[in-house]
Amino acid sequence: MKSFLFKFLYFSMLLLMTQTIFTVVTWNYWEDIINAPKEITQLNNYLSHQVDMIYFGDSTLFLPPSPTPIPVLLQNKLPTDTIGALYHSAYHMDIYLSFCQYIVQSDYHPKLIIIPINLRSFSVSWDMKPGWQFETEKRIIGNYHSLPFRMVSKPISIFDGFKPKITKDIFLNTPVFSGKTQIGTNYDFENMPPDWSPEEYERNNFIRYYMYSLDKNHRKVQSMIEIAKILKENDIDLLFYITPINYQAGEQLLGNEFNQRLIENTDVIKTALIEQGVETLDLTFRLESTFFRVAEHLSEEGREIVAEEIAKQILKSIWFL
Repeated sequence: MKSFLFKFLYFSMLLLMTQTIFTVVTWNYWEDIINAPKEITQLNNYLSHQVDMIYFGDSTLFLPPSPTPIPVLLQNKLPTDTIGALYHSAYHMDIYLSFCQYIVQSDYHPKLIIIPINLRSFSVSWDMKPGWQFETEKRIIGNYHSLPFRMVSKPISIFDGFKPKITKDIFLNTPVFSGKTQIGTNYDFENMPPDWSPEEYERNNFIRYYMYSLDKNHRKVQSMIEIAKILKENDIDLLFYITPINYQAGEQLLGNEFNQRLIENTDVIKTALIEQGVETLDLTFRLESTFFRVAEHLSEEGREIVAEEIAKQILKSIWFL
């Protein structure tokens, strides 16, 4: 009996060692199998080339499509520094946190990380949307340095282990608030009457995107705070900026209450970051309506101004003195 048990343990250990060695040696193959996000390859490339800055972002950086997204414009203004950009539609604080967790575990740390704060991303229309959770990406990025995770990633993905915890039903039944008052659910705003005027559609979109009351306990505010903490602990400088909002259109549709809500919500963000020793570049009211194209997306001229503001903030900061 003891002999059998010894042989069983011996062969089990041998099998585990063989699998581990095989996984390490053939990681490029396994990387393809588990569909590791292409952003990991990009990020590894930036880190291996030791870029000075990494700029994360969402669609405000590049939509509507144009040859010059904001990171390119910023690079043109800072020709002696190198910038690596990683952006994707609907990215948000939770996935930025995963990227930052990955970076702090890497051998090379950039001097500066730039992250936009899109006020719309805190709304339930964005925060609770199943397709915008990026569960697979967050799990793989957050655990990419872990060999055991690499070994079990394929079975996890096969059995839907990365499936978003937020279902479509949860999303549709989530209440939508204007301030502290519930005005419907995501279902109501996803199914607005077809006979409404374009102005009524726009008005209701501004309500669900921006009229919520933000507080420090919001999960994306907590992710933002955690980003500030881990980068500070690892001596990586951080530039958060609040993206421009079409405040003139919002004021026209909803009155002065719209701008007041923007001020209240941005104050929550800036206060939370000041507590972590991080100042915020606030561009909420920086651009007039003529610089906007669709929703929060900017014209070429608008992007140029944002890039200029970021460049000025960087150049006056201690990192580049």
